[in-house]
Amino acid sequence: MTLHLPIVVWPEDGESFQSWIRRYCCRLRVSPSVLYKAFGLTPRETSLVATSHGFGLPAAVTAKLTVATGIPVEALRDTTFDRYERVPSLEFDQVHRVRRLRGWIKGTHTRFCMECLADSGGVYQLRWQLGWTFACVKHSAVLTDWCWSCQGPVAVAPPRLQKSPNPFLCYRPLNNKKSARRVLCRADITAGEFEPLTAQNPIIDAQIFVHALFEQHNSPDAAANISDLRATCVGLLDIKDRSALERSAGLPSGTLAGLEPETSRTGAVVPGDALFFGALVTAAKALMLGDDTGTYAELRELLYGGGAHSSPLRVRTWWKDGPSELIENFGGSEFTRRRAAHAMNRDVTARQRISFGTALPPSGIVTNADVDLPESLWDEWLFALDPGGSHTPDAIRRTLNMTLRTYGQSLTPRRGEPAQGRPSARGGTGLVGKVLITNETANGDFVEAIARLIEHSGSHPPQLDYPTRRRIIDPRNRAFLPKEHWTMLAESAGATAAVTAQYEMARAFMFERVTGSDYPRRLIADLHDGKRSRPVMTHFVLLLTAELLARIDRYLEVVLEESGHPAPVREAPPVTLLPARLRLRGTVDEVDTTQLHPLVLSGERALHRLASSARIRPRDVSLVVASRPPRSKVAPGEDVDWKSIRAALRETWFR
Repeated sequence: MTLHLPIVVWPEDGESFQSWIRRYCCRLRVSPSVLYKAFGLTPRETSLVATSHGFGLPAAVTAKLTVATGIPVEALRDTTFDRYERVPSLEFDQVHRVRRLRGWIKGTHTRFCMECLADSGGVYQLRWQLGWTFACVKHSAVLTDWCWSCQGPVAVAPPRLQKSPNPFLCYRPLNNKKSARRVLCRADITAGEFEPLTAQNPIIDAQIFVHALFEQHNSPDAAANISDLRATCVGLLDIKDRSALERSAGLPSGTLAGLEPETSRTGAVVPGDALFFGALVTAAKALMLGDDTGTYAELRELLYGGGAHSSPLRVRTWWKDGPSELIENFGGSEFTRRRAAHAMNRDVTARQRISFGTALPPSGIVTNADVDLPESLWDEWLFALDPGGSHTPDAIRRTLNMTLRTYGQSLTPRRGEPAQGRPSARGGTGLVGKVLITNETANGDFVEAIARLIEHSGSHPPQLDYPTRRRIIDPRNRAFLPKEHWTMLAESAGATAAVTAQYEMARAFMFERVTGSDYPRRLIADLHDGKRSRPVMTHFVLLLTAELLARIDRYLEVVLEESGHPAPVREAPPVTLLPARLRLRGTVDEVDTTQLHPLVLSGERALHRLASSARIRPRDVSLVVASRPPRSKVAPGEDVDWKSIRAALRETWFR
């Protein structure tokens, strides 16, 4: 039966479990074995606790400890590595080449700060057992790996039979012969030589940086996390020599001599590991946070492995996937993969830039990759970005559609969808690949334009998101634009009978007007004898007038208001977000429509002639007219009864 102990020693803030056991034993003047029996632990539980080294305790054990001491389970949990929400792989080097540097968690041994131990009365911090804790920020010193007397590692757990273990003493055995009497070191580890660094030393800054990464618990919302640091450090071990690490850490030449991770010392633990880790992390921190040309050049060297492998030619045999393969294998979070793609910008294709979201310059890295956007772009953007060539507007729209849908999404595509950023060269996405290839050799850049659009949407979210717009203006809902409403709108604008007859096309136009995306292709096919091509919309657009467009927009405003989502009909980001070099044909507003409008009103339908009058291409005619229709020469009809329309909407659509 477990009894509540009369004397309770509480763990200090940040203290490790074995350190707490050592201090508890010292306070009660008993050995760890006796203390474990007082806790009511079974022999098996005792063995488990004595060798856990902070890797977590079973619920049954913590329950007994809580009953015996009255210390809450949460406080006991914080003495183990369970306090960190997610600890990545324990192996520092995936190929086990540098076992000495694997020390993510040091297990039986610990680093320590002599000054902290002396000030706290022998409290060993849990973070000292993390391989990434190499310096004491409080005392501006590199942590000690070694006992100054026996030249061996210091165990955080005392011998199980050691009565009243002193927190300051090293209990490392000096002889390993089973037949001989065991001799322990018993040196005061705080009596060693203490050599502080300057407070401005980059190693101290690097330790503060690492602490910050741990405090954020590898949050998905954070820009960088421990996995990024690990990936960068592993890369640095391949290309950085000792002198380079010394320079980055501000250490005198030769300071790290003998500490390099060499094959001959695999598995060894030596004094100075903390100093080597500090220098390594200092160099990694500069690569993770730097934003200059030199930083990205060095990061590129890391990705290709340095030296003779710094050329991308050896990986280009895999259909433009070489850089992607290297970036994925490098590791780290999306933060690091995007920086890596920036570093390899001259080696990646437009498709890969879509995948990694690195179209903008490094100073404008897009971090909001899950912004809700239309499935295709508004007409003004389509007009400005069209690279020309033999591609149809439909192919260009599909290209823009795909770039938006694939940006920042998971690497595993849904069934029937193309892989992220890499449209297939076969089947229905072949046109997309051709458009992107044309774009790579042109002056414009779809990918950068898409990145700018996404960046703007992340900082200026729309009043009404795309899914909601799509749900309100649902073309499958027959309550959307009853035929009598369309007739009322058309007649009030003085439209002809030919326009009034275009009821189904009016529904398609209103859908695209609100959502900024194509009318569902299967519905267009139903309207036009199986033809799914978008140009059929041109016939309706050429019947538009400025007066009719104003009434359409007013009707859509009423629809949004009655749905409980008052918002602008169109929330298209301004095309001026694009620099002039990306607006290959300028903007729709810059088109001279002086001759175009009279021809449209006269009934001219030959696209080549209409395009020639405005000095645009035939494919641009519908885009220009839809954005800037001509004014009607017919007197308007009776005003629309908006009150009755609102009442009808409430009754049939939004009841």
